[in-house]
Amino acid sequence: MKRFILMSMVIITMASGCGVSFNAKKKELLKTVVASDYGPPPPANCCEIQKQFISNLLKDPQSAQFKCSDNATKEIIQDGFASPNPILVWITIEQVNAKNSYGGYNGFKPYLFAWRDGRIYAVAYPTERGRAGFWKYYR
Repeated sequence: MKRFILMSMVIITMASGCGVSFNAKKKELLKTVVASDYGPPPPANCCEIQKQFISNLLKDPQSAQFKCSDNATKEIIQDGFASPNPILVWITIEQVNAKNSYGGYNGFKPYLFAWRDGRIYAVAYPTERGRAGFWKYYR
């Protein structure tokens, strides 16, 4: 039991240290970044790409309802899970209302898409509380 507690404390300390380091590096990057550093914005058909991406995850994709916001915003996210390195991306949002296992709709939930160099770099899936959670990276 002591070993478990000790390992948990080490992991938490390491993860929180990465967050502090990431924020410091993000502040430094913000001082020098220019618009062209973000690269090209998401492709014109990004809504269709996102819709297809999410449809592949759903049990009943034909009944899903989608609301796409094609307003892309510039953002800085971590380069990987608990990474101290910031990366410049474009963020788009796809709202999805899908049926659950009982056949009822759950309400619109946000999926955040991070775009880099014209492709999906990471996706933040909705949590149980209906907000976007941690990034899952696709390289």
